[in-house]
Amino acid sequence: MLRAKENKILPELLQYYVSAETFIQYAVSSSAGSLSPRTKWRDLSKFQIALPDIKIQKQILEVFQQLQLTRDKLKHQIISLKNLKQNLLNEILG
Repeated sequence: MLRAKENKILPELLQYYVSAETFIQYAVSSSAGSLSPRTKWRDLSKFQIALPDIKIQKQILEVFQQLQLTRDKLKHQIISLKNLKQNLLNEILG
């Protein structure tokens, strides 16, 4: 299990770092094995990231969380609009 060193990085922010495309590409490129490729913890530990101080991390986390909230709301709106469209079509075409 991957855990944050809380004096270095906020645990909530770590999830954003490990879901970033650059981290995923690094993990895939350092994986080994033909049938079931895996990345060793030792290799992942070599991945370097720039970490601002905790105060700045909190600000970054707030922005990421706000973006996630906005994204979730937009997904919900898309679903609602698709449902509305289908209901209107059903009503019009009877």
